Amino acid sequence: MKKKIALMVAFGCLGASAASVNYDILGRKGSKMNSPMVYKNVDYSKAKKNEQQKIGSSLESRALHRTGMPDNVAAIEGSFRSYQSNKRFSIKRHYYGNPDNCNNSQCSYDWNGYKNAANSVFIPVNEYSSVNPNYEPTSARTHSEDNGTYSFSWQRTSYSGVGSSSVSLPSPFKAGQNITYYPYSGIRNLSGFAYNNVSYRNFSHGGIYMSVDALPVSMDGSTIKYVKTNTNETFISSNPIKEMETYKAFHLLSQTSNYAPVVYVGRKVDYGDPASKIPQIYMGVRIKNMSKSSSYSLVAKNLDNFIYKYRTVEFVPAGNSGVDGSNSQGRLNAEGQAANAITVGAVDPANGQITNYTSTKNYILGPQKPEIFNYAHAIIGVDGVKRTYTKKSNNTTSVYQPVVDGTEAAAAYTADLVFNVLSLNPFYRWHPEVVKAFLLTAGGNPINNGNVFQKIPTSQYLLFDYSGTNPYNYDSRYWNGSIDNLKTRTNSSGKKEIWFVTKNLGTSTKPASAAISWLSSGNDIENIGRIPQDFDLSVYGSNSSNYEKYTAPHAKLDGLNFDNPGEYIDGSFSTYNSYEKVTIASNYKYLIFRIQMFSDDDRSENKGQIVIGFNMAAAK
Repeated sequence: MKKKIALMVAFGCLGASAASVNYDILGRKGSKMNSPMVYKNVDYSKAKKNEQQKIGSSLESRALHRTGMPDNVAAIEGSFRSYQSNKRFSIKRHYYGNPDNCNNSQCSYDWNGYKNAANSVFIPVNEYSSVNPNYEPTSARTHSEDNGTYSFSWQRTSYSGVGSSSVSLPSPFKAGQNITYYPYSGIRNLSGFAYNNVSYRNFSHGGIYMSVDALPVSMDGSTIKYVKTNTNETFISSNPIKEMETYKAFHLLSQTSNYAPVVYVGRKVDYGDPASKIPQIYMGVRIKNMSKSSSYSLVAKNLDNFIYKYRTVEFVPAGNSGVDGSNSQGRLNAEGQAANAITVGAVDPANGQITNYTSTKNYILGPQKPEIFNYAHAIIGVDGVKRTYTKKSNNTTSVYQPVVDGTEAAAAYTADLVFNVLSLNPFYRWHPEVVKAFLLTAGGNPINNGNVFQKIPTSQYLLFDYSGTNPYNYDSRYWNGSIDNLKTRTNSSGKKEIWFVTKNLGTSTKPASAAISWLSSGNDIENIGRIPQDFDLSVYGSNSSNYEKYTAPHAKLDGLNFDNPGEYIDGSFSTYNSYEKVTIASNYKYLIFRIQMFSDDDRSENKGQIVIGFNMAAAK
């Protein structure tokens, strides 16, 4: 399907500087150096010749086309501000030789203007039947279906206690432990179910891709509809455990959405251009082959390359090997090592703690993961019954309870929450770098895990709940293309920097959080041995009215004192991460942010190209 012009609203950079020490996302002390990378799509033929990809290459143009840009655009900046009453969206394009003149309507859109521009780029889902009349969902087999091709068949057994109270069952992750499972409705309440309060459901939804080994089956007797990405792919059809795992993830993907997504299933990492699907695939959930790895794996590399090329948001379970019998931290799921993916750990709703089975150990120079945590341990199933598989060959039975657990459940649940964001707000579509920053800052319920300062993303935060007296406010931005086009300045040490000014969305008692995240190609990570680019994030504060003029999107920072922009508030300078996060416990009216490119490895195929996102969030 063909994309038109200007989609994603963009924002510009404005000013300030940094230094100091901070704690990483898991509460560990960060080093003086900083994080990983940023990039542009790569021309692999040039890689063999050790050539860098230059501005204007076909792959770079393709990446910018994905965000609706014409051929002569070299870089773009985007901005979305939920706290502005109008013209909340803006975009600035850097052409070869000159940027947009952002004193005119070319750079700003009101809500309706942006919505119309975005929907000219993204084909709405409700048009898929007319655009592609051959689109036919595949119906998953139900519990009663038995045509002789499967070695297991369904039986149904009543199960007391489901739906109204918690159930304690043996843990599948460690012998001798029990897990308490709660009705799913209760866990949704923990996440602040706020969809009825969202006033701008103007967009149709899209597709979710789910990588699976087995096709989903129905636990409640109803028909489940999904779409195979490749009709020739074969799936496991005789393993009830795999069928259960697939069903549970499928169920979670359709529970919290106001509009049920179309779920595509397949076995491959690379399912082709997500924009070529109708409806378009905005997001992926990777629950296939949950195997841990001690090195940067081939599947992680392939997934990083896929995200870097196609810019979809991909969720991966962290893995369930956090407890290996010796209480040692377990290795991450192989795909969970992908730097560009959003890796999700599990939280026990009973106590708000990270589960002891959540994997956290990455390869030695890999980013700290999981970046995000969410709830698991839920009772699901419409009719509240457990399922019994009966094996035909020897008449033995296996029982599977209507519960979800593990990091697979946490990842699928988080993906469904985020799907609403992508459905309702096209600004975030095909910007995984912004979505990760968004999740790092959009937290509600704190995790009780020692000194770890981490919050669980909730629906109210993710959907900008404007109801009540304390609305949640956001400032989201991205920079995509040549750093030389997008930088605010090069400092005296030769470091390239992006500066911008915004209003403080928080206070000292209700602090705002801000984060940056960036993308890398898997080829670069494999060849260099770590993330090739490293950025630092610093924030300063001021009450001077002189800063008001700088808060406009794409404002020129003439007159800003970069060496002394205000009082230093916080900074994040990790060495190997692909993200940075700061807490802004301050009453200053204006915040001055600095994103500094600390390093850009000369061996990178994408040297000089950046794909970086920013988000700040707080409840006023």
